[in-house]
Amino acid sequence: MAKEDPFTSAVLSKDLRTIEQLAKEYLQSKDVMDPGAVIEFVDDVNGRAKQLRPIDALGNKPLNGKMVIPDPPTGKYHILINSKIVSYDILETIVHEFIHLFDYLSFADRHCNGDCLSIEHHLLFRPFYFYSEFRAKSYGLQGRMKHDCTDNIQFFKDRLVPYFKEKMHSGPSEYDLIRTLAEIHARSELMTEREISNIIQTIFQGYNLNIINGLFTYLSNSFGYYDDSLLPTIDSTLSDL
Repeated sequence: MAKEDPFTSAVLSKDLRTIEQLAKEYLQSKDVMDPGAVIEFVDDVNGRAKQLRPIDALGNKPLNGKMVIPDPPTGKYHILINSKIVSYDILETIVHEFIHLFDYLSFADRHCNGDCLSIEHHLLFRPFYFYSEFRAKSYGLQGRMKHDCTDNIQFFKDRLVPYFKEKMHSGPSEYDLIRTLAEIHARSELMTEREISNIIQTIFQGYNLNIINGLFTYLSNSFGYYDDSLLPTIDSTLSDL
């Protein structure tokens, strides 16, 4: 009898702390350090974010997770996870938010004298925001796919590619575009270069494919470890879209 996947077992038993530990082990395998953030499983992510730092509240839209930067900076970093999403989504969300925190701390150390609260005022914040979203989305999906056998390459081609194609032709935001490229990148090791090229061409039909492919290449080349040297290039490429 095949041994049950430990994450699947934790999901079925709603063992949130085991889920947390498995997510951290996955991040450690990718050389992403744990900065000592406090993970909280809460029913209302926005409500808890507002308690921790009022400026971080994002209206009433339900969220799967959120990273909260401390104010004052001497406080603890918090990663808030919606306790109602006890499924494979929860692993993706924990990894996603940890990557954001890792990236924000790295950017702050390099460009803002360690002050995370001043990041949004930096000239490179716009490309950094999209770069971090690309990394967080792709890392989170890869972590999820290690355990969720239903999220395979055939499912992606048959169901998700048509969905993303429609989305990219209904006035998408830059945020949506970056996340779509991250969906492709997360599965890139399962496809040939020709398959990746064909999928990009299918989803982004009507776009300037030279720009899209260039953006995908820049983001992919700086994915495996934090590298913000390409942020000016990413910024100018986004402006050309």
